[in-house]
Amino acid sequence: MNIIVSCHYDTVFKDPFACFEDGILKGACDNIAGVLAMGHLMHEAPGLHYELTEDEEVGMDGARSLAKAYSSDDTLFIVIDVTERAKRWKSILFTIENFHRIQPKHIKTALKSFYGKYRLRPTGTESEAWLYRDKGFATVEIDIPVAGGLHNLKGVVRGEDMWAVAEATRLLAEYFAPKNIREIEGEID
Repeated sequence: MNIIVSCHYDTVFKDPFACFEDGILKGACDNIAGVLAMGHLMHEAPGLHYELTEDEEVGMDGARSLAKAYSSDDTLFIVIDVTERAKRWKSILFTIENFHRIQPKHIKTALKSFYGKYRLRPTGTESEAWLYRDKGFATVEIDIPVAGGLHNLKGVVRGEDMWAVAEATRLLAEYFAPKNIREIEGEID
């Protein structure tokens, strides 16, 4: 199976700003946090296929172009994005959202080393994962929790969450790579 790690860089802000200091990212975290996690992953797992996309907030042109280049018969997209951190998620490192054509048991098996440290949500807010889903692709989105708001300059992300997302993405890619779509498809349990 083709595994593609897809991450958008944000085009919402006229003057985006973010600063990473003492293990904390502050500022325009959507989706600088995802890009940093992807960069870390690229260093740790250089053999994966990585794609940065643009215009996620205004038409998803990057994801559209990417979807046209692959077949939904043999491609799985792992999307790295951000989500709003809920106050009750203090111990949560990331969420798994917007998964399609994947039985949850496969995600849980791939991420068994993160048991209790993430939330599994079949749907989440709109993202490029929705576009890949609508084009028929197997998709799983892994989201970094952001406190303080997504589309402002006051977001806060823990570095440990970004690095956990990088590791979880690697684990998902390694788990799904030798499988085919029929092995992982199914209704949500």
